[in-house]
Amino acid sequence: MRLAFMGTPVFAAVALQALIDAGHEIAAVYAQPARPAGRGQKPQPSPVENLARQHGLPVFTPISLKAPEEQAAFAALNLDAAVQFSREAVAHMRERGGGAIVHVASVYGREYGPSSPYVTAKGALIALGKSMAVDLARHNIRVNTVAPGSIYFEGGSWDRRTRNDPEGVADMLRRELPFGRFGRPEEVAEVIAFLCSAR
Repeated sequence: MRLAFMGTPVFAAVALQALIDAGHEIAAVYAQPARPAGRGQKPQPSPVENLARQHGLPVFTPISLKAPEEQAAFAALNLDAAVQFSREAVAHMRERGGGAIVHVASVYGREYGPSSPYVTAKGALIALGKSMAVDLARHNIRVNTVAPGSIYFEGGSWDRRTRNDPEGVADMLRRELPFGRFGRPEEVAEVIAFLCSAR
């Protein structure tokens, strides 16, 4: 399987290592740029960047993927991971008499978002899930797509924004999120686990 990996913190490095161990072809690794850390505030690469370089993988650390040249470089990788992974999974599930597939999209696949490439990609993933759900039902294969909203985790974008602008983020939480807080990764994981279960 040829794919690109995007992640930065420690828990993402664990996932990258699992993909490497499974023998997948990692065409590119995208991580956030090195950030100042430690007493000398010297730029320190992220756990994902360190792991990728240890394995000799191509690493990209753009400030933003919105720039046309960055989008072109990513498109040139010729990846369609969701389609490829699903195709591989469906072949095995049909042999076993059924199964469950869960795609992880984003709320921005359904609503306006600041990055048009991101919105387009996630919208396409939601559309793919709908089509697959109908086409594969006769094979006893369930297909769902989860579209998380704003999720907070250490090292993530909301963590950085909270540290840089705590008052602004607090105001956003009050105005835009009904529960007045961010979602948590484990909450998303529990939904996915349920959708993959036999219940």
